[in-house]
Amino acid sequence: MSVKLTHMIRSHCLVITVLLASTGVSQDAGATAAVESPASQSGGLPKLAAPFLVEADGKPIATQVGHAAPFVTDLDGDGVWDLAVGEFGGGGCRLYKNLGTAKQPKFGSFSMLLSDGKPAAMESS
Repeated sequence: MSVKLTHMIRSHCLVITVLLASTGVSQDAGATAAVESPASQSGGLPKLAAPFLVEADGKPIATQVGHAAPFVTDLDGDGVWDLAVGEFGGGGCRLYKNLGTAKQPKFGSFSMLLSDGKPAAMESS
């Protein structure tokens, strides 16, 4: 994976983590999502739907240790957003390719983010 992509993923991870924290969406040992309901805005603020577990290979995504830090980005340039899930414990990052569409995402098995051929790890505090 290129250095540019690694830096992009790190910055997306930070941005999405901050956004999730600011909306009150909890982060637990699984990847959760809350989808904005555009028709239900009150006072200019969006209302978020109830969180739901994101699945890959038909099973909820769960990290091995610590909190999940999910974020989306187009990892392979195909125009469809893929999913990356950072793990607080150990600092690894799982990459899930979107095998579906933008409106109906479907994630298969994951691969780990690599740096110089080894699993990349970001220090967590």
